Amino acid sequence: LGATMLGRMLTLHRMIFTRHINAIAASVDEDKVMELYDRDKVIYDHLPWWMKPSVKFEEKAAHIRFEGLNTLILYQQSSAKSGLGQGRQFEVSHLTECASWDDKGTIKIALDFMPTIPQSIHTLCILESTAQGRGNWWHEYTEETRIGHHPEWTYVFVPWYAEASREAKGVIMGTF
Repeated sequence: LGATMLGRMLTLHRMIFTRHINAIAASVDEDKVMELYDRDKVIYDHLPWWMKPSVKFEEKAAHIRFEGLNTLILYQQSSAKSGLGQGRQFEVSHLTECASWDDKGTIKIALDFMPTIPQSIHTLCILESTAQGRGNWWHEYTEETRIGHHPEWTYVFVPWYAEASREAKGVIMGTF
């Protein structure tokens, strides 16, 4: 369905056209985080020369900082020992495969990450995942969002029958 790619494009758009932005991209494991990083590199590498900011420093699948814009993209795994984005604020954030995160990972989303989301019209936060059943944290949170218990989030659900790949994808986008 392209929810992950859409999230990466929106993140890079903010990073390239806005100054002083901190972003986080997080997923369930090292392989998925590497995929996010690779997608960002493909987008960056295909920008026209006049639009491409210079990279101040970069560590593969860890972070990218653009020079002159003072923007940073940080990449994290759900299994990281420290809290998810702990001690920082991210104006732009994109978490993928949220339903696949183990219990410790979902606690990190709910307790470590969500309280740090800035309450601003400039904030963009995307949480997305395939459904992966009922009764898990992702199902409960998306259902609460769908019925209006989290008004700061916009609920988007694409059912399996709407897409040829037959895989349902849920996306929550926050505009605080």
